[in-house]
Amino acid sequence: MSTAKTVVVVLVLLIAFGIVGRMDYEEAKRVASANAEEGIRLFCVRFPATALLVTVDEITPFEAPPPTLLRCVIVEE
Repeated sequence: MSTAKTVVVVLVLLIAFGIVGRMDYEEAKRVASANAEEGIRLFCVRFPATALLVTVDEITPFEAPPPTLLRCVIVEE
């Protein structure tokens, strides 16, 4: 094969790989954006906790908020 034919074949292969690579990149972006839109939906309820707060340092008193717990469940559509 002559040098000109070799150069043409290499250029055609590079262009083909470029087109396929670009298509793969665009598909990966579409899949990533589709997965990001789904997200996890949580329903959370705050209610008072029954646990006791224990103070370690009695020298510097501080007012702590009343203990509360969050209970979250995954909401499926």
